[in-house]
Amino acid sequence: MLTTLLIILSSYLFGSIPFPYLMVKWRLGQDIRTVGNGNVGARNTIRLLGVGPGVAVLLLDAAKGAAAYSMVTTLDDSIASLYIGGAALLLGHCFPLWLGFRGGVGQAAVTGYMVAMWPWAPLVGVPLFLLVLKLLGMFNLGYAIAAVVVLGVAVWRGAPLAQVALPVVLLAAVIIKKLVDMPRQKVILSENDGKSESESEYHSPPDCRGDTSDLQQGAERHSAIRVDPTRGGNRVSPEEEVYR
Repeated sequence: MLTTLLIILSSYLFGSIPFPYLMVKWRLGQDIRTVGNGNVGARNTIRLLGVGPGVAVLLLDAAKGAAAYSMVTTLDDSIASLYIGGAALLLGHCFPLWLGFRGGVGQAAVTGYMVAMWPWAPLVGVPLFLLVLKLLGMFNLGYAIAAVVVLGVAVWRGAPLAQVALPVVLLAAVIIKKLVDMPRQKVILSENDGKSESESEYHSPPDCRGDTSDLQQGAERHSAIRVDPTRGGNRVSPEEEVYR
Protein backbone atom coordinates (compact mmCIF):
# COMPACT_ATOMS: atom_id res chain seq x y z
CA MET A 1 0.00 0.00 0.00
CA LEU A 2 2.77 2.42 0.94
CA THR A 3 4.67 1.57 -2.24
CA THR A 4 1.61 2.30 -4.34
CA LEU A 5 1.13 5.67 -2.65
CA LEU A 6 4.79 6.53 -3.28
CA ILE A 7 4.41 5.58 -6.94
CA ILE A 8 1.31 7.75 -7.32
CA LEU A 9 2.83 10.72 -5.51
CA SER A 10 6.24 10.63 -7.21
CA SER A 11 4.76 10.10 -10.68
CA TYR A 12 2.26 12.89 -10.21
CA LEU A 13 4.98 15.28 -9.02
CA PHE A 14 7.20 14.43 -11.99
CA GLY A 15 4.31 14.98 -14.37
CA SER A 16 3.30 18.26 -12.77
CA ILE A 17 6.59 20.04 -13.52
CA PRO A 18 5.35 22.65 -16.07
CA PHE A 19 8.40 23.09 -18.28
CA PRO A 20 6.51 24.94 -21.08
CA TYR A 21 5.01 27.35 -18.57
CA LEU A 22 8.41 27.99 -16.97
CA MET A 23 10.13 28.51 -20.34
CA VAL A 24 7.59 31.02 -21.64
CA LYS A 25 7.44 32.80 -18.28
CA TRP A 26 11.22 33.11 -18.28
CA ARG A 27 11.59 34.24 -21.88
CA LEU A 28 8.45 36.37 -22.37
CA GLY A 29 7.21 37.04 -18.85
CA GLN A 30 3.79 35.72 -19.91
CA ASP A 31 1.49 32.88 -18.89
CA ILE A 32 1.54 30.28 -21.67
CA ARG A 33 -2.10 29.46 -20.88
CA THR A 34 -3.13 32.89 -22.19
CA VAL A 35 -0.92 33.20 -25.29
CA GLY A 36 -0.69 31.26 -28.54
CA ASN A 37 -3.35 28.59 -28.36
CA GLY A 38 -3.16 28.40 -24.56
CA ASN A 39 -1.80 24.86 -24.44
CA VAL A 40 0.92 24.11 -21.91
CA GLY A 41 3.02 22.12 -24.34
CA ALA A 42 6.03 22.04 -26.62
CA ARG A 43 4.16 22.94 -29.83
CA ASN A 44 2.73 26.10 -28.30
CA THR A 45 6.22 26.92 -27.02
CA ILE A 46 7.53 26.59 -30.59
CA ARG A 47 4.74 28.90 -31.77
CA LEU A 48 5.74 31.52 -29.20
CA LEU A 49 9.53 31.18 -28.89
CA GLY A 50 10.77 29.23 -31.87
CA VAL A 51 12.12 25.75 -32.52
CA GLY A 52 15.05 25.82 -30.08
CA PRO A 53 13.12 26.52 -26.86
CA GLY A 54 10.28 24.31 -28.08
CA VAL A 55 12.54 21.30 -28.64
CA ALA A 56 14.16 21.93 -25.24
CA VAL A 57 10.74 21.83 -23.60
CA LEU A 58 9.85 18.69 -25.57
CA LEU A 59 12.97 16.89 -24.33
CA LEU A 60 12.40 18.04 -20.76
CA ASP A 61 8.81 16.80 -20.79
CA ALA A 62 9.96 13.47 -22.22
CA ALA A 63 12.70 13.30 -19.60
CA LYS A 64 10.23 13.68 -16.75
CA GLY A 65 8.24 10.79 -18.22
CA ALA A 66 11.38 8.66 -18.32
CA ALA A 67 12.23 9.70 -14.75
CA ALA A 68 8.77 8.67 -13.58
CA TYR A 69 9.17 5.26 -15.24
CA SER A 70 12.56 4.79 -13.57
CA MET A 71 11.07 5.69 -10.19
CA VAL A 72 8.16 3.26 -10.66
CA THR A 73 10.36 0.33 -11.66
CA THR A 74 12.70 1.05 -8.77
CA LEU A 75 9.82 0.79 -6.30
CA ASP A 76 7.90 -2.02 -8.01
CA ASP A 77 8.29 -3.25 -11.58
CA SER A 78 4.96 -5.06 -11.81
CA ILE A 79 2.62 -4.36 -14.72
CA ALA A 80 0.02 -2.97 -12.34
CA SER A 81 2.51 -0.44 -10.96
CA LEU A 82 3.47 0.61 -14.48
CA TYR A 83 -0.18 1.41 -15.22
CA ILE A 84 -0.61 3.28 -11.95
CA GLY A 85 2.60 5.25 -12.46
CA GLY A 86 1.73 6.13 -16.06
CA ALA A 87 -1.74 7.29 -15.09
CA ALA A 88 -0.38 9.42 -12.23
CA LEU A 89 2.24 10.92 -14.56
CA LEU A 90 -0.42 11.89 -17.07
CA LEU A 91 -2.67 13.33 -14.37
CA GLY A 92 0.23 15.41 -13.08
CA HIS A 93 0.93 16.86 -16.51
CA CYS A 94 -2.70 17.48 -17.43
CA PHE A 95 -3.79 18.77 -14.02
CA PRO A 96 -0.77 20.23 -12.22
CA LEU A 97 -1.42 21.58 -8.75
CA TRP A 98 0.91 24.54 -9.35
CA LEU A 99 -1.10 25.83 -12.33
CA GLY A 100 -4.55 25.52 -10.85
CA PHE A 101 -5.01 22.09 -12.46
CA ARG A 102 -4.77 23.58 -15.99
CA GLY A 103 -1.98 21.77 -17.79
CA GLY A 104 -1.21 20.31 -21.19
CA VAL A 105 -2.20 17.06 -22.86
CA GLY A 106 0.81 14.95 -21.82
CA GLN A 107 1.92 13.65 -25.21
CA ALA A 108 5.64 14.24 -24.64
CA ALA A 109 5.53 12.90 -21.08
CA VAL A 110 3.82 9.68 -22.20
CA THR A 111 6.38 9.36 -25.00
CA GLY A 112 9.21 9.61 -22.49
CA TYR A 113 7.53 6.95 -20.34
CA MET A 114 7.24 4.66 -23.37
CA VAL A 115 10.84 5.28 -24.47
CA ALA A 116 12.11 4.40 -20.99
CA MET A 117 10.15 1.14 -21.20
CA TRP A 118 11.40 0.41 -24.75
CA PRO A 119 14.75 2.19 -25.29
CA TRP A 120 14.86 1.00 -28.91
CA ALA A 121 11.62 2.84 -29.77
CA PRO A 122 13.23 6.14 -30.94
CA LEU A 123 15.31 4.26 -33.51
CA VAL A 124 12.07 3.10 -35.14
CA GLY A 125 9.65 5.93 -34.38
CA VAL A 126 11.69 9.12 -34.82
CA PRO A 127 12.70 8.57 -38.49
CA LEU A 128 9.11 7.69 -39.42
CA PHE A 129 7.75 10.72 -37.60
CA LEU A 130 10.24 13.07 -39.24
CA LEU A 131 9.57 11.57 -42.67
CA VAL A 132 5.81 12.11 -42.44
CA LEU A 133 6.33 15.58 -40.99
CA LYS A 134 8.67 16.48 -43.84
CA LEU A 135 6.47 15.09 -46.63
CA LEU A 136 3.01 16.01 -45.36
CA GLY A 137 3.64 18.59 -42.63
CA MET A 138 1.20 16.75 -40.33
CA PHE A 139 2.48 16.41 -36.76
CA ASN A 140 -0.33 14.27 -35.35
CA LEU A 141 -0.41 11.90 -38.32
CA GLY A 142 3.36 11.43 -38.13
CA TYR A 143 3.17 10.70 -34.42
CA ALA A 144 0.28 8.25 -34.89
CA ILE A 145 2.08 6.31 -37.63
CA ALA A 146 5.27 6.15 -35.58
CA ALA A 147 3.39 4.98 -32.48
CA VAL A 148 1.55 2.22 -34.36
CA VAL A 149 4.79 0.94 -35.91
CA VAL A 150 6.56 1.00 -32.54
CA LEU A 151 3.72 -0.99 -30.97
CA GLY A 152 3.90 -3.49 -33.83
CA VAL A 153 7.63 -3.91 -33.36
CA ALA A 154 7.10 -4.38 -29.61
CA VAL A 155 4.66 -7.25 -30.31
CA TRP A 156 7.08 -8.73 -32.84
CA ARG A 157 9.85 -8.59 -30.24
CA GLY A 158 7.71 -10.58 -27.80
CA ALA A 159 6.63 -7.86 -25.35
CA PRO A 160 3.77 -8.94 -23.06
CA LEU A 161 0.41 -7.79 -24.38
CA ALA A 162 -0.37 -6.11 -21.05
CA GLN A 163 2.79 -4.02 -21.52
CA VAL A 164 1.93 -3.22 -25.14
CA ALA A 165 -1.54 -2.11 -24.07
CA LEU A 166 -0.11 0.44 -21.60
CA PRO A 167 0.95 3.04 -24.22
CA VAL A 168 -2.35 2.48 -26.03
CA VAL A 169 -4.31 3.33 -22.88
CA LEU A 170 -2.17 6.36 -22.08
CA LEU A 171 -2.23 7.71 -25.64
CA ALA A 172 -6.00 7.24 -25.77
CA ALA A 173 -6.21 9.43 -22.67
CA VAL A 174 -3.98 12.00 -24.41
CA ILE A 175 -6.36 12.07 -27.40
CA ILE A 176 -9.37 12.55 -25.13
CA LYS A 177 -7.63 15.43 -23.34
CA LYS A 178 -6.82 17.01 -26.72
CA LEU A 179 -10.42 16.81 -27.81
CA VAL A 180 -11.63 18.29 -24.52
CA ASP A 181 -9.15 21.19 -24.73
CA MET A 182 -9.65 21.90 -28.44
CA PRO A 183 -12.64 24.30 -28.18
CA ARG A 184 -10.93 26.37 -25.49
CA GLN A 185 -7.68 26.47 -27.45
CA LYS A 186 -9.49 27.67 -30.59
CA VAL A 187 -11.09 30.52 -28.64
CA ILE A 188 -7.78 31.57 -27.08
CA LEU A 189 -5.97 31.36 -30.42
CA SER A 190 -8.60 33.45 -32.22
CA GLU A 191 -8.55 36.05 -29.44
CA ASN A 192 -4.76 36.30 -29.59
CA ASP A 193 -4.83 36.52 -33.40
CA GLY A 194 -7.39 39.33 -33.09
CA LYS A 195 -5.15 41.17 -30.64
CA SER A 196 -2.20 40.82 -33.00
CA GLU A 197 -4.19 42.28 -35.90
CA SER A 198 -5.42 45.17 -33.74
CA GLU A 199 -1.90 45.97 -32.60
CA SER A 200 -0.70 45.82 -36.20
CA GLU A 201 -3.36 48.30 -37.28
CA TYR A 202 -2.67 50.56 -34.30
CA HIS A 203 1.03 50.72 -35.08
CA SER A 204 0.67 51.01 -38.87
CA PRO A 205 2.15 54.19 -40.42
CA PRO A 206 -0.26 57.04 -41.26
CA ASP A 207 -1.53 57.56 -44.79
CA CYS A 208 1.08 59.75 -46.43
CA ARG A 209 -0.16 59.54 -49.98
CA GLY A 210 -1.44 63.14 -50.15
CA ASP A 211 -2.41 64.81 -53.44
CA THR A 212 -0.73 63.05 -56.36
CA SER A 213 -2.09 65.29 -59.13
CA ASP A 214 1.22 67.16 -59.49
CA LEU A 215 3.09 63.90 -59.79
CA GLN A 216 0.65 62.63 -62.38
CA GLN A 217 0.94 65.83 -64.41
CA GLY A 218 4.72 65.56 -64.28
CA ALA A 219 4.57 61.97 -65.47
CA GLU A 220 2.27 62.92 -68.33
CA ARG A 221 4.57 65.76 -69.32
CA HIS A 222 7.56 63.44 -69.26
CA SER A 223 5.79 60.85 -71.39
CA ALA A 224 4.96 63.52 -73.98
CA ILE A 225 8.60 64.36 -74.52
CA ARG A 226 9.98 62.64 -77.60
CA VAL A 227 13.38 62.24 -79.19
CA ASP A 228 13.85 64.04 -82.51
CA PRO A 229 16.48 62.31 -84.68
CA THR A 230 16.75 65.41 -86.83
CA ARG A 231 18.09 67.30 -83.87
CA GLY A 232 20.87 64.88 -83.00
CA GLY A 233 18.71 62.80 -80.72
CA ASN A 234 17.80 65.72 -78.49
CA ARG A 235 14.52 65.59 -76.61
CA VAL A 236 11.63 67.76 -77.83
CA SER A 237 8.86 68.84 -75.48
CA PRO A 238 5.30 69.58 -76.64
CA GLU A 239 5.94 73.30 -76.13
CA GLU A 240 8.94 73.19 -78.45
CA GLU A 241 6.94 71.17 -80.96
CA VAL A 242 4.47 74.05 -81.22
CA TYR A 243 7.17 76.53 -82.16
CA ARG A 244 8.78 74.36 -84.82
